[in-house]
Amino acid sequence: MASAVEIVMGTKSYRDELPHLESHKLRAVVVDDSPNFIQVICALMELDEAVDVVGRASNGADAIQAVAHLQPDLLVMDVQMPLLDGLIAASFLWQQFGTAIILMSGDEAPQLREECLASGAVAFIYKPNFREEFMPALREIFALTEEPNRSKDLLSRH
Repeated sequence: MASAVEIVMGTKSYRDELPHLESHKLRAVVVDDSPNFIQVICALMELDEAVDVVGRASNGADAIQAVAHLQPDLLVMDVQMPLLDGLIAASFLWQQFGTAIILMSGDEAPQLREECLASGAVAFIYKPNFREEFMPALREIFALTEEPNRSKDLLSRH
């Protein structure tokens, strides 16, 4: 069975919002079981030269493969997916790789947000608000990763 992991290339940027990124681009993988939503998320992310979307996957199992193979700085992943949901995948990926993870869902229940942050995610984004909430989450990730040897401790506060 062929893997649903797709390796892609992209470049664009929010230089004025994140000026300290002159020498570093955030390598990201996007995971969602909806190909249309992956396209939307990637299009928004690729508007920013600070982010390179280097991979795409359609479920949590493929997300694990993508992170192991591509070693991205950031994983943007849906919570509800077939085979392996985003919460379980996020917990595993955080423990194994320390990858910064943004989980997203069409469900904005406070309990789900808490579960996402407890799984190791840096941020939770309600899908209809992705455009408004992504940049603040991205700024937080960059601020945390700017401090060597402290990023995992700081990220784990969630």
